[in-house]
Amino acid sequence: MIDLLQRHSDDEYSENAITTLIGVLLCFYRPWKLVEGFSHLDKQKTAIQIIQKLLPMFPPDDIRRTRVLVGAMEFHFDHEVRYWTLKHIPGMLHDTPEMSALHSGISHKLLVADPLSIRIIAGKTQDLHRLSPLGSATRSKVTPTSLAMYQRGMFISWVSILRDLGYNRDEFVRAEMDRSALSEDGWTHESLTVLLDCQFTPSEEGTQSRYLSCERCGVEEHGWTVMIDLEWRKHLRDIKLGRISRSKASPIHSMGGTDNIRSTTLDFGNNLEDSHTDINFNRGSSADYCSMPVQPIPIPFPYNIVCSTRCTDGVCVARLFDNQELDDPTFPSLVVDEMEQDELENNDGKIRAMPGSFID
Repeated sequence: MIDLLQRHSDDEYSENAITTLIGVLLCFYRPWKLVEGFSHLDKQKTAIQIIQKLLPMFPPDDIRRTRVLVGAMEFHFDHEVRYWTLKHIPGMLHDTPEMSALHSGISHKLLVADPLSIRIIAGKTQDLHRLSPLGSATRSKVTPTSLAMYQRGMFISWVSILRDLGYNRDEFVRAEMDRSALSEDGWTHESLTVLLDCQFTPSEEGTQSRYLSCERCGVEEHGWTVMIDLEWRKHLRDIKLGRISRSKASPIHSMGGTDNIRSTTLDFGNNLEDSHTDINFNRGSSADYCSMPVQPIPIPFPYNIVCSTRCTDGVCVARLFDNQELDDPTFPSLVVDEMEQDELENNDGKIRAMPGSFID
């Protein structure tokens, strides 16, 4: 298709029109779309072939290369597609007020589903403290760190990546406190340092790499809708209150060693799968960090995974543990609008009664 467009278009044919058509073609082969005669592997190979044709149409530093990467994440293409795209974006990624590849990757759960992609993206991101809106449904803005703090599996992976890239811990904390809204949530330079110094023990129940559903109202994670882990948020509150303090651990001076500050570029070489060898992996010994298990705490919460904003009844429960004076907050039950429920049930009955309905 691409060859035909290029061969038969006249000199005045808009290149933007060609790239738009290529983008539409790429969407057609997204992983979860049923395409007759195409297996999952076939669609992945086809997507890479399309991107191989698409990227060379843009100059090396063109912002559209970053947009292709963001699109690949938002349409849930496999890691091979992301790796190939990243390999052919030289230098740093582009950021705009409307687009951040790092925020997009974190919100699509790649911190736990594909940490290598996020590690590469973070190494190619100029500003790791950039504020970005979490989708169009909310006005709140988050940094990559404050977004990763929504769930323990995401945050554990994020801290590991920061240590791998060799960021100076004190400089990172200072910039994060200056740029994010963490200070408004009760965080201080001291408490955030303690959190970053912790050596986490992975949970036996997994790292929550799949998309989650709100256990209160049933809304599912999708793209920019990221759930909150209440048990994890209680751990974070304990750190803010000093219940887990620096005095219980041997502090370190840098997340990756004082002499291992990140470089601004990454050399992928010929094999992208070996690209991690170009990143500093000096983590320090495990004794350098405080030990903080992240197993679920034995509290019988009526729900744990909840919407980060408001549930369907308009009630926000994500910040139950943000009140530092309440050890045992009240967990409000879901309020169901009876008129809305009756309307849903009536509509459901009408659908079932329709001729040709396939609902039992």
